[in-house]
Amino acid sequence: MTRFGFIFLPIVFLANCTRESMLKALAGPRVFLYYDDFGPESMASHLLGPRAGNTPITIYHGGTRRTPGHTHVNALQAMNYLRHQHRHLPRIAENEPLRQKLANAYSRIYVLYRHRRDAMMGAPGGTYGRMGINRAFILPPMPPSL
Repeated sequence: MTRFGFIFLPIVFLANCTRESMLKALAGPRVFLYYDDFGPESMASHLLGPRAGNTPITIYHGGTRRTPGHTHVNALQAMNYLRHQHRHLPRIAENEPLRQKLANAYSRIYVLYRHRRDAMMGAPGGTYGRMGINRAFILPPMPPSL
């Protein structure tokens, strides 16, 4: 293939892609949960918005956005939310099933988050010296369970 062909070929593929298909291709691995996995609506509406049935929730490493039939949530934001809710939920017998549900959702998201963090921390750094960025600030370490 000529040098022109290597430059032209990606342009042809990008021209035929829609915004949604590009987002799906670039989003990488995902975890699929349901609205109920984040607790009752009074608790989860702050992160997920109002409940519309059992709305599917996609956890991935992109930005948080809501569409009428689906909600996409950033993995770090979902983990911080679940940690906060679990920590502030009173430790009484009636809350134990909810605490367990939050812990299960957290553990499913943790696997996704940990793979991305390990890959980023294991790659050689691109900046050195005084102005270098600490990659641990981008994806901070998180506990493996609640």
